[in-house]
Amino acid sequence: MTENNLLVRTENLKVHFPVRGGFLGRPVGYVHAVDGVNLEVRTGETLGLVGESGCGKTTLGRALLRLVPITGGKIFLQGRDITGLSSRRLRPLRREMQMVFQDPFGSLDPRMTVDKIISEPLENFPSALNDARREATSADGDGSSAGGGSRARRRREAVQDLLRTVGLLPEHINRYPHEFSGGQRQRIGIARALALRPSLVVADEPVSALDVSIQAQILNLLENLQQRFNLTYLFIAHNLSVVRHISDRVAVMYLGRIVELAGSDDLYREPLHPYTQALMSAIPSPDPRLERAKKRIILEGDVPSPVNPPSGCPFHPRCFKARPVCSEVTPPLEQKAPEHWAACHFPGSAA
Repeated sequence: MTENNLLVRTENLKVHFPVRGGFLGRPVGYVHAVDGVNLEVRTGETLGLVGESGCGKTTLGRALLRLVPITGGKIFLQGRDITGLSSRRLRPLRREMQMVFQDPFGSLDPRMTVDKIISEPLENFPSALNDARREATSADGDGSSAGGGSRARRRREAVQDLLRTVGLLPEHINRYPHEFSGGQRQRIGIARALALRPSLVVADEPVSALDVSIQAQILNLLENLQQRFNLTYLFIAHNLSVVRHISDRVAVMYLGRIVELAGSDDLYREPLHPYTQALMSAIPSPDPRLERAKKRIILEGDVPSPVNPPSGCPFHPRCFKARPVCSEVTPPLEQKAPEHWAACHFPGSAA
C-alpha cells in the first residue's frame, strides 16, 4: 500500500486523559483511552471500527480529526504529519475532515434554524461556498455563472442543494431541529458535514439512536453519498451487523488497542483473535436452527480499568486461550494471513 493510496495513517498513536484527585486536583493517574494504535485508512474506503463501550473508539476518531490532545505518536493526513500543527496551521485542513455525531437530538443547536446549522461551515470557509456552487452549476449544465447573485443568496441555494442531497425538502430550510424526526435530524447532521466537501468523514455511531428501519435508510444514504462525493469513512459502531453491511475493512478495538484488522468478509468468516471470536459468537442468526446450534463464547470477568491496564496482552485476563506468555509480552499487530492482521500470540480457531 503506497502513501498515495492512504488518506490517514497513525503511528503508535496515544491519547491519555489525566485522572485528577486530592485537594489541588493534581493528576493521580491516566486513562489510557488510545494506547499505541497503528492504523491506515485508505482513500475511498469505509473502515469499520468496533468494540465494547469504553474501548476508545470515539476517542480514536476524534484524535484523527485533532479534536482531542495527542499524548504520543503521529497522525498523517495525505502523507503530511499533522500531529504538531498549531490551530492556525491546522485550520485549512479542517475542510478535509468532518464528523457525524451519534446523537441527532443533542448534536444540533436547538436555537438555530436548519439554514444556520448547515451554512455555519460555509461562513467559516468562504471558498467552500464557491466550490459548492460551481459543482451545482456543473451538475445543472446550464452554463450559468457560479458566482452570480449576492453571497447570501448563493449561501441559501447551497444549503437547499445540500438538503436535497440528503433527502430533505429545501423549503424546510427555516425550520428548527425540534420540528424534525430523529432520522431527519441525522440527515441534517450529514448535510452539515458535507457542506465543505471533505475527504474524510468520521461517523461516530450515526445510526445507534435510530429505529431499525431508519437505520437502513441512513446507511443507504451514506453509501450513495460516498460514491457521489468520493468520501472516505471511518465508521464507528458497536452493532456488528451494521458494520458488516457498510464496511470494506473492519478494525476491532479493545482497551485502547487494535487487536484485529481485516477485510469485512474475511473477518466475519474467520476471526483470528479470541476477542473478535467472542464478539462474532454473540451475533444473532435469523435462522432459529442455526441460532440454537451456535456455540456462544462467554467472556468471564469485567473489562480491566483503562487507568491501570494489565501487563502483556490487554485481553489476557478474560481470554480462554491465555498462556503465561500472554501476561508477560504484549503481542504486536502482525499480518497472520493475506490482508489480515491480529495482535495475538495464539491466533486461529476458537476450538
